[in-house]
Amino acid sequence: HSRLTGTASKSIESKHQGTGIISLIVKIKVKPDAIDLVTNETLKLAASTTKEDGCISYDFHQDNQDPDTFFFYENWTDENALQSHLQAAHMKAYLANTKNKITDMSVHKLTKLT
Repeated sequence: HSRLTGTASKSIESKHQGTGIISLIVKIKVKPDAIDLVTNETLKLAASTTKEDGCISYDFHQDNQDPDTFFFYENWTDENALQSHLQAAHMKAYLANTKNKITDMSVHKLTKLT
């Protein structure tokens, strides 16, 4: 029985390995008086990020119903590209410049299947 389970698991994993592309959906909520600051800092961040090796796309959205809520939709060639981004000087500057302005953040790392 355990052999069958092992085989079934391997089959499911290999069937759904995906494209290797790593996608992130990040939701942030900012202080109402920091909307302009965070927007400007994020536009600067995006300009640098889209030039990074391994960045396929880096999209920044503002919620239509809740202007202090923003979403990032990012696609990276692989995990190494994403990790390099997280260590980049412009990412560290963004985090420093928006410190105490972002009140909530959720990060969803996804594997692209199609």
